[in-house]
Amino acid sequence: GEGDLNFNRIIPGILKSIITNTKLELRSDGTFVREYVYVKDVVRAYRFLLNHIDSIQGEAYNISSGQSYTVLNVIKTIEKIVKKKIHFTIQNTQHNEIPYQTLNVDKIKTLGFNSVYTLKQTLPKILTWYTTIL
Repeated sequence: GEGDLNFNRIIPGILKSIITNTKLELRSDGTFVREYVYVKDVVRAYRFLLNHIDSIQGEAYNISSGQSYTVLNVIKTIEKIVKKKIHFTIQNTQHNEIPYQTLNVDKIKTLGFNSVYTLKQTLPKILTWYTTIL
C-alpha cells in the first residue's frame, strides 16, 4: 500500500517502473506465489482482534487477503488495471526462496473477520500515491 518505500518489493517496484518508465528487474523466475494484503486490512484486523482481546488473549492469528498471485500474475493484473505494458526482465537470481507461500486465515474468519480490499480495488489509489512521491 501507500508508504512502502522498499522498491525491491514487487508492488512498489512495479509501480516505480511504471511511473519512471524503466524496466523492472525480477529477481525470481516470476513463478513464486505470494498473498497480497492491503495495509488497511491489516489495521482493520488488528483493531478487530483488540476488540476481542478478552476471548482471544494468547492466541495467534494470520492476517491475509486470501489473494494469491505469482509474480507474473501480479504484473499482468497491474497491466490490466493501469492499461499499460510493464517491461521487465527475469533475472532468476533469487535463491533459497519459498516457491509457494500463503497463510491460512480460517481461524480469524471464525471470529467474523474478512478482508475487504482487493489488489484491483486498491491499486489505482496506491499508484496515485507513488506518483506524488516519485
